[in-house]
Amino acid sequence: MSYISLTFALFLVCLLLVYVLTPDRYKWVTLLVFSLIFYACSGLDKLLFLLGTSAVVYGVSRRLEAVWQEFDRVCAERQPDAEEKKALKETYRRRSRHALWLALAVCLGIMCWCKFGAPALGLVSRLTGRSWTVNIIVPLGMSYYTFSAVGYLLDIHWRKVKAERSYPKLLLCMIYFPHVVEGPISRYNKILPQFDGLTAPSYERLCMGAQLMLWGYFKKMVIADRLSIFVNNVLGNIEANQGLIFVITMLFGAFWVYADFSGCMDIVTGISDIIGVKLDRNFNHPFFSRSAPEFWRRWHITLGTWFKDYVYVPVTTSSWMRKLRRWAGKNIGPWAGKAVMTAAPLSAVWLLTGIWHGTGWNFIIWGAYWGVLIIASTLLEDRINAWSERLHIRRDGKAWALFQTLRTFFLYVAGLLLILPKDLKSAVTAIKQTFSTFDPWIFWDYSLYGHGLDQRDMCVAVLSILLLLIVDGMQERMNVRQAIARRNIVLRWTIYFAGIFAVLIFGIYGPGYDPQDFVYMQF
Repeated sequence: MSYISLTFALFLVCLLLVYVLTPDRYKWVTLLVFSLIFYACSGLDKLLFLLGTSAVVYGVSRRLEAVWQEFDRVCAERQPDAEEKKALKETYRRRSRHALWLALAVCLGIMCWCKFGAPALGLVSRLTGRSWTVNIIVPLGMSYYTFSAVGYLLDIHWRKVKAERSYPKLLLCMIYFPHVVEGPISRYNKILPQFDGLTAPSYERLCMGAQLMLWGYFKKMVIADRLSIFVNNVLGNIEANQGLIFVITMLFGAFWVYADFSGCMDIVTGISDIIGVKLDRNFNHPFFSRSAPEFWRRWHITLGTWFKDYVYVPVTTSSWMRKLRRWAGKNIGPWAGKAVMTAAPLSAVWLLTGIWHGTGWNFIIWGAYWGVLIIASTLLEDRINAWSERLHIRRDGKAWALFQTLRTFFLYVAGLLLILPKDLKSAVTAIKQTFSTFDPWIFWDYSLYGHGLDQRDMCVAVLSILLLLIVDGMQERMNVRQAIARRNIVLRWTIYFAGIFAVLIFGIYGPGYDPQDFVYMQF
């Protein structure tokens, strides 16, 4: 059930009608029932996978809680001194870790099998000369609910949060339909308390949520689905194209992926705002970033935060990392200790980030590409500042800020050459074809219109991208939704109707239209 389908619109209307009529204390039950219906539409077999994972997470979370409750009880009874308490804590930490590893093996094992099972079997078939094929079921939103569940279990193991006693509420956290498809990757300790205080939607919540949904539909249906036609046409026939057409394709690809993913986040966040559940922000205008690290702090924020909390920090604070840093600092030099502490955890994060995005070598190289950029940016920051002073570059000037923003944006665009083509071979071919010729005449010989978009569609695409950048720029300085809400009713509804008619008139749909799935659903 796609978020942009008429079926989903009917589903949402039915949900809101039932939700309003349900007593406040049972509204979470309505959300659970409708979330189960939403997920079941993707296939009952996929729903069984999620239910099985949720049962494991619930059982192990209660076991982890019981282990630490027993530790607290024993400490209260024995009143151990510091050394005894430390040894006792280590004993109970091992017990907790055993249960934790079991749950992680199940959750991550299922995810890895679903993501890498088919490529692995293909490799085995080529090595053995025998055909190994299995029908692999890939549950909807598997990466997102798995990462949320893993974070929840680790937080309990680290005693940061308490385990939820109600299985239905824990299941609702996992299957909550606005965030189960593409995220954001929610923290259960933020979502769970909200299910206990649900109320009927107010007029303000309805308007504010509908505004955000409308903007999300504009991004998806007017910008993303239109640009995807051009990008897929060019990349579907790489050998037949060359030169600047790939530069335009990557520029369009950047705005396609951004409008598609952030549009989905706006739609689901708007729905959740109407319901009364606040989801974590997942985008913060990344195309205005001035460095590679800043870009990834603004893009897919919840994924970056997850990797920071559950990969980067544990690696950085591990005993073997501290030993490695001391060894490098003592035997090579102080800079080596800093380099090790920067490079090792970031390398782990970006290797896993690349693998999370896809199973091909091009995704691993893409992860390495960003890892190198961010490591270099971090390690060379002081030297870059020194060089800037020697060259008398005004780092606080608008020209320097514009240069940094454009540089970061084009680094992102260059990275797309690795992952938008279907595999590494296609990516290498696309890179070669990009530099094979310089053909500026494509801008006036009408050849640009031979890739699925005619002159009208191309104008709509370019103007929509400009509108997207203008609105994002305004949102950098102010809350646009609040500003619209403060205007008089005539201007306010003029803006609303302009948005509705823009989606209806310029959206990509009609006879023979095949709704495009959101890009990040595949991850």
